[in-house]
Amino acid sequence: MFKRGISIALVKRAISEGETIKVYADDKPFPSKLNLLSEGDLNLHVVYAEDSVNKSYIIITAYYPDPAIWDKGFKIKK
Repeated sequence: MFKRGISIALVKRAISEGETIKVYADDKPFPSKLNLLSEGDLNLHVVYAEDSVNKSYIIITAYYPDPAIWDKGFKIKK
């Protein structure tokens, strides 16, 4: 995420304010989620898992979705 210029603050916003567009319930050791933060020209995907025991988040990846791969709303792959 740092190589992509994505800040920790932006990732936190995507988790707290973004829309969950996919849940990976079978992921181990914790289920994970794909969230979309969309504001004007900004679209950001964050995949993360929540460790409820330790009350922490594990960031798996954060990226700006490619319009060639994702639909107009960045919620469904083409």
